[in-house]
Amino acid sequence: MGGPAKDTRAMHPELALCHSCLGRVASRIRQGMPRPPGTDPAAECFVCRGLMDGLEDLAGAALERISGYDYETFAVGATLKPSVLDRDDYIRSRTGAAGAASIKVALTGEVGRMISRRTKKRVDRADPDLTILLDTRFGSCEVRSRPAVVYMRYTKTRRGVPQKRTPCGSCAGSGCDGCGFSGSGPSVEGMLAGYLLERLGGTDVRFTWVGGEDRDSLVLGRGRPVYARVRNPTRSAAALPESASLDGVEASGMRTAAGVPDRLPPFRSLARIVVRFGGEPDLRRVKTLAGRVMVVTGPGRPSAKEVGPVRYRRVSGDSFRMDAEVEGGTPIKRLVSGEGVEPSVSSVLGAECACARFDFLDVVGNS
Repeated sequence: MGGPAKDTRAMHPELALCHSCLGRVASRIRQGMPRPPGTDPAAECFVCRGLMDGLEDLAGAALERISGYDYETFAVGATLKPSVLDRDDYIRSRTGAAGAASIKVALTGEVGRMISRRTKKRVDRADPDLTILLDTRFGSCEVRSRPAVVYMRYTKTRRGVPQKRTPCGSCAGSGCDGCGFSGSGPSVEGMLAGYLLERLGGTDVRFTWVGGEDRDSLVLGRGRPVYARVRNPTRSAAALPESASLDGVEASGMRTAAGVPDRLPPFRSLARIVVRFGGEPDLRRVKTLAGRVMVVTGPGRPSAKEVGPVRYRRVSGDSFRMDAEVEGGTPIKRLVSGEGVEPSVSSVLGAECACARFDFLDVVGNS
């Protein structure tokens, strides 16, 4: 360890290093270890093979790719050829500079500084708005943006529109350009997804619904809460308007959210249900439905749901309308028929009943 340093250029003349690779290792060499080879303008760098001399081109390609994005912070990642990484490990080990920054760290750091100088945006490796992924093997650049989560409420004043889209044959229901992100026909999901993608850009939208409704159900009042997660948006969700009108579906209260909650907040729905019945039951007994009902959804213990005070009005010889506030997750049709629900409208009336239609007059919750 204490002997004179050997001239590695004499021993390995092919190990010439460029200024960047030389600078990384020169200051971290342990005492007594061989000094790294120097620079030779006529020789190709042993480690990077000219890669570090082309960082301006890499930065330029990245700048072109991110020019259409709204962002404040970014990070740079890179994929390098295994042979480059192997040679870098060798030279750092050979010279005792194992603690020196790797070529990958040096490359991404310098490209990040170049981009920051030109855009005045800040590098943030922990939680960036944009992640720029350079693949030096093929000279390609991929950009990923942080997903945008949008919270909103929607009302639906048009019957025949399902909440969720169905497959169109090409996209299997996920939405595509061919179907306008609507699946096989208009849906609340398709309308909201198309609107958000038009406004924010991105590749797709995933929804987390606070409850659901039938295709023929109306959703009124303040509307149903929903969280939308937009993947790879190009524009900031902060610029979204507060509301939007979408052919029978109205979105309101749109705002950015930190994320989709792990547990959705509890909610209650004010439901208006049209019930058809057989025989001549005493309809006044439907008021006794208020209280706790037990719902069987599958194997295991049934879940308890609360039903608020019930108001009713007969609308024909074999049907009546009832209004009741029900706890979120209560199956409306089964609450009427009694299938897996006890008590039910059928059981308290002592008659066979069916749900002809139901609407939501309001959705009340903590969101």
